[in-house]
Amino acid sequence: MTKSCFIGLDVGRYEIFACVLSENLKEITSFSFSQTHVGYNQLIDQVMHLQSQGLFPIVSAEGHDGNISPLDEYLITSQIPFKPLHPTAVSRYKEVLGQPQKTDAYDASVIADLLWLQHQRIDEKQHHQEAGEFKSLSRTFKNLTRSKTQFTNQLQSELMSYFPELLTDKLFSKITGKAALHLLCEYPLPMQIQQLCVDKLAEFLSIHSKNHLGLETAIALKQRAMAVDRQPTGLESKALIVKTLAAQILAIDDHLGQIKKRIEKIGKASEVIMRMVSVPGISFLLATRLIGELQTFSRFATDSKLAMFVGLAPIAKDSGKVVGKHKTTHRANKIANSAMMQIAVCNSRNCAQSKIYYQKQRKAGKSHWQAIKCLARQLVRVLFAMSRDQTDYQLKALSMRVATT
Repeated sequence: MTKSCFIGLDVGRYEIFACVLSENLKEITSFSFSQTHVGYNQLIDQVMHLQSQGLFPIVSAEGHDGNISPLDEYLITSQIPFKPLHPTAVSRYKEVLGQPQKTDAYDASVIADLLWLQHQRIDEKQHHQEAGEFKSLSRTFKNLTRSKTQFTNQLQSELMSYFPELLTDKLFSKITGKAALHLLCEYPLPMQIQQLCVDKLAEFLSIHSKNHLGLETAIALKQRAMAVDRQPTGLESKALIVKTLAAQILAIDDHLGQIKKRIEKIGKASEVIMRMVSVPGISFLLATRLIGELQTFSRFATDSKLAMFVGLAPIAKDSGKVVGKHKTTHRANKIANSAMMQIAVCNSRNCAQSKIYYQKQRKAGKSHWQAIKCLARQLVRVLFAMSRDQTDYQLKALSMRVATT
């Protein structure tokens, strides 16, 4: 993962002092060079050396009232990332720092420091914008999924009232499969299926199932439709409702697919999401759902504060002689909590070590969801450390002690 470094330049009439700071504000190096083309080439050589070490240098110096200096022009021509700072901003920042000394080398370090600060603000703004997009997409995905569940339940209820044969013995793997839904959009009544020849029905099923269904299913479907000999009251209305619900579910499936593709596309361009999906069991969908609510891990000083935000840090609720009771703070983000619990479930199925941890909690007398909650708390600690250290997931021993909460 490429890391930035920040080069502050204090430009004098004959000499320029440079200070290079890392992302954690440690000085990498400092040097000086002459205000000549030979000196400018020395700066370019230093930049190329930093790039060879896997760093992304950004250069800054005080601006010149809108004018472009020879050094500015040289850097721009050499395609070196360059950001001039307003002299007033530099002067005020020196006042904030107290300016304990006045040397060209110190002034260069101040400029590098201010460049780092402004870069952090840009990064933070970008993170918030990115998190906002994740939040909108993941919440929309969840709302559409909830609507699909409601429509599916209503669809099954309507079918049970006049065509229950379609739901029994798993004629279709699921009634919300594309073939079944397209069938209900075109032929919602058993009498309509009765009138179709088997070959035409087989062709219809084959087209809408990508050749997974065919003649065998068509014959079974035709037999079940022929077995229906009753027409309940309001059949036409029921058929219209089923047709509408089937069309709605198909539309929702299409939208869910588009949102999922969008989430994966922008997720692959996000460092924080790519870091999260390195954890076994965390999908792009779960990662974006969580980060959409958190915005950024860096807003939490400790993993305990993060755990409290996601509702995985129970607080004591003792009163009188009753001690040892705990509750989750009402301030917890319910969506983030749901995401972490789902992450823990998936992780317990995809990581052998997590499965062992889960089983240990179960043997200690915890219920399934209590054990999952304990694992989720462990994963909060892991995710926080990964963000803090900017590292991908590494298999380390989870704390095997039995959780007390």
